[in-house]
Amino acid sequence: HGLLSVVGGYKSLGRLYRGIICEDLRQYVLLGDPANMTPGGVNPGEKSRLVFTEDNPSRELTTAAQLAASARAMRDYDKKLAEETLRVAEELYEITKDKEGVASQKAHAAVELYLTTEKDCYKEAILASLPVFLSNMMHIGWLLARVVSVFSEEQKKQIMDAVKDSAKEINTWLEDKDGVN
Repeated sequence: HGLLSVVGGYKSLGRLYRGIICEDLRQYVLLGDPANMTPGGVNPGEKSRLVFTEDNPSRELTTAAQLAASARAMRDYDKKLAEETLRVAEELYEITKDKEGVASQKAHAAVELYLTTEKDCYKEAILASLPVFLSNMMHIGWLLARVVSVFSEEQKKQIMDAVKDSAKEINTWLEDKDGVN
């Protein structure tokens, strides 16, 4: 039901919505048919739902990653929804990939899109993102395990070295904690 809401919202608005709220508490309570939640039109005096959107490339790329993964999960259950979900994920990635300050989110989206589509453009984006992965191993390094096969042997060595450095960093952090040996 969440996937239907996100994909449907994107199709309706041409962008992601941040939230939908109601004007009063009574509208939050769902009793019976959902059609009763909002009046039939937008007229003065009627209570309507309010939709909020934002320009947030980080969230858009994160959502693209989540939608790509969801499309994989839905393939055998609802093919049409899976295809539409993937279309939205790819569109979000395409319109957001060149934004500044979202390198980690772009790398995450590229991984999920590659795992879903196996398209070369996402493989190239993963390869180009290696420095991002290496410098953020503690936060997004786990993604590399899922696509390590796309890297050369030299790149795999760089990845392993970064993993070892991260493990040392974690161990040092744990040792600094009171009562942890």
